[in-house]
Amino acid sequence: MSLNLADIHFWVERNGMIIDPEFIAWENMVKKINNLEGNKIYQSLNDKETIKKYLKYQISIFDVRTMNILKDQPMNRQCYINSLNEIKKNGGKLKVGKLGWKIRNKDDIWWEYG
Repeated sequence: MSLNLADIHFWVERNGMIIDPEFIAWENMVKKINNLEGNKIYQSLNDKETIKKYLKYQISIFDVRTMNILKDQPMNRQCYINSLNEIKKNGGKLKVGKLGWKIRNKDDIWWEYG
C-alpha cells in the first residue's frame, strides 16, 4: 500500500492540551456531509520512520512566505505551518497523525486526515 504523504494532520501538544485552530464552517460542512458528530478526535502516529516520511514531504513543499503570512492568522488546510507558527510563538510539541469525528449512530470514526 502506498503512503499518501499529503493525507495527514499536524497539531501542537502543550502541557497535555491539544492546540489546533478551529475552522468552524469547514468542520460543520465535513460533519454534515459525512454524518458525523461530537468533538474532534486525534490519534498520534508512533512509528518514527513514517513520521519522518511525512515531515520530509512537508519540508519539501514548505514555503517561508506562507509561514510569515499565516503567523497571526491560521489558515485551513495549512496545519503544518499553523503548528510551526504556534510552536514558535508559544512552545509545545509537534504531533503528527489522524483527525476525525465519530460517525453518527455508529461506533466508528471518520478520519478526515490520516
